[in-house]
Amino acid sequence: NENTSKRQAVELFNQYICDNFTYDMKCINYNMLDFLNGKAGVCHHFAKLFDDLCYICGIECKYITGRSVQDGHAWNSVNLNGQTLYVDTTWNLTGWDDETYLLLDESTFNLSHGNYKINFEK
Repeated sequence: NENTSKRQAVELFNQYICDNFTYDMKCINYNMLDFLNGKAGVCHHFAKLFDDLCYICGIECKYITGRSVQDGHAWNSVNLNGQTLYVDTTWNLTGWDDETYLLLDESTFNLSHGNYKINFEK
């Protein structure tokens, strides 16, 4: 089933990022090559990598920047089987569980991220 395999791919991309990268504010100005080589970055690096992996596999994904409960932030949404679901690889990477912010519907995402404001969506 194509929808099942896309969902599994999204889960795999999230897990790959959580297992192989670290959050480090010192890397905020890194370009993507520095990020990939150093395996450390911030939210915009993780969200961009996730977006690129989805694009390569033909999964409809958006890279979103805005404000969340914290300051400026970046995350993603994916469209699976006509449903928009949200993924925050940064919060998965830095939280207690790698899947807490994985494939959440909008209302559930809003509970964790507060009244986020989207500045940019691609």
